[in-house]
Amino acid sequence: MLRRPSSDFGGVRLVLTNQPNDACPACLSGESKPFTVHDRMTLVRCDDCGVIHMAKLPSPTQLAGLYDDAYDGATTDYFAKVDAKMRRSRHRVHQLRKHVNSGRFLDVGCNGGFMVEAARLQGFDAHGVDVDPKSAAYAREHYPANDYFLGTVQAFAEKKRRRAPV
Repeated sequence: MLRRPSSDFGGVRLVLTNQPNDACPACLSGESKPFTVHDRMTLVRCDDCGVIHMAKLPSPTQLAGLYDDAYDGATTDYFAKVDAKMRRSRHRVHQLRKHVNSGRFLDVGCNGGFMVEAARLQGFDAHGVDVDPKSAAYAREHYPANDYFLGTVQAFAEKKRRRAPV
């Protein structure tokens, strides 16, 4: 079994993709080395650019199993710390605004919608995507001014491609 480095990914960008032949999503190189295995999912590090990505994305069935109430009773426990989550989210969007003043904001894995709401409050056209039904329901209930999509980012992209670009 591979082990994750003690830096706990140390700010390394993680990317999910389904490129042919396990190509790197950043540079399309086919050369990578195992990085870690977690819950039977393998992450690899690109030999050329260093981006860490999943070797293979889980199937829709595997994904649904992973995210069926991922936060185990989220409505009572996980989402109880809303003030702290919103404070962190507002700070992160404030940091982002140093580089990007406005535009479209997409939070993939948006959880309860905290970053999406913080982005909207700071002038972004904010959208969220999550595969966990309880998280998406929480986000829609508590932050209804935003657009949330229940499903994978690939399904979101396909839906938007058929309508209008986001």
